[in-house]
Amino acid sequence: FYYCPSRRSPPQLSKDGDGRGSRPHEPAALCDYAACTGDGIDAMTQWDYETLEADGVFIIGNANWPPCQGVDPDFLYDGVVYYAVKIRDITDGTSNTILVGEKYIPAGGFGLISNYDNSIYNGDNFLTSCRFAGTGHELARNVDEPINANFGSVHPGVCQFVFADGSVHAVKTEVDATILDMMANRHDGQKIPWDALQ
Repeated sequence: FYYCPSRRSPPQLSKDGDGRGSRPHEPAALCDYAACTGDGIDAMTQWDYETLEADGVFIIGNANWPPCQGVDPDFLYDGVVYYAVKIRDITDGTSNTILVGEKYIPAGGFGLISNYDNSIYNGDNFLTSCRFAGTGHELARNVDEPINANFGSVHPGVCQFVFADGSVHAVKTEVDATILDMMANRHDGQKIPWDALQ
């Protein structure tokens, strides 16, 4: 369900990186899709769940923030949780804002924490289940590029995204980074120039 059939098939599991403390790695389910946590231009604001200055539909939050207090600390470990904003906080409009997309994984990097392809049930490395899009985080154009917490796919010339209104769009991998900024940022006051994406 969480694999892109053009990229890989189950059962492929994580290979490393999710051992907690002295615990050994336990192979677990992977995923080819990731939440959009914003344009990544100012990495510090991606964590600002209290004032909602973070600009993605999903906001990266430290496990110590109030809704998680009192939860078994061994369960939380030092991972992260996500805070989903309300529709009213997507002021650019749900049809103009990325929700989820195909995450980029370099060739030969399946299941490796170094390529942000670890167990999707483990919060030890939030980049396993989230990505940025925009300036500095352009779409990967092929499977041999370095990883940069960016989106990308194995589909020639396009990457698939689900927008906050539930629609699915194939976006050209050559799309200008400033347009990606607009798509990933939910409240920058910009509307996507759709004709540039076709």
